[in-house]
Amino acid sequence: MHDLMTALNNLYIDGHWVTTQGQLPPHQVTNPANGTLLATVCEASVDDVDTAVRSAAASFSKGEWSGLPVRERGDRMRIIAQILLDHREELARIESLDAGKTLREARLDVDDAVSAFRYFANIADLDAGRMVDAGKPQHSQPHWLCSCRRLRIDCRVELPAADHLLETCPGAGRGKHRGHQTQ
Repeated sequence: MHDLMTALNNLYIDGHWVTTQGQLPPHQVTNPANGTLLATVCEASVDDVDTAVRSAAASFSKGEWSGLPVRERGDRMRIIAQILLDHREELARIESLDAGKTLREARLDVDDAVSAFRYFANIADLDAGRMVDAGKPQHSQPHWLCSCRRLRIDCRVELPAADHLLETCPGAGRGKHRGHQTQ
């Protein structure tokens, strides 16, 4: 298990904990309901986000995920769903504090994430090995998306499942940069 201070003061990019390439001040995460400080975490620079996107693209190209048999991808998505479910209460409490939601709403958010992973895992089972002609592509270049909207637990708390989630998703990178958004 990674050290809590490593998680709070570093970014997880390309399978490693790394320090930010930028000189951004730490981000103070506060409870919107009462303003209390929940954690101080690192901020990812634009260069950090670019590095994470390049890492994810390289991982995809190497086949660490894309080269897995479809059923194995489905199995891994089921593992992620189960990890989220196993830590439902803990994740809901964190989300409630971070987003100012009621605990009931936060539990529903966790349930939605579990359902999404299970849904796509089941699709992988149904369509394993089947090619679907999607028609003529609209774009000649792939469009990579870096999610700046992250799981709210990513650099803030020690969660026993965090390392396993990262191991399950090769090439995962995380972090955010204030003002840098993708659509």
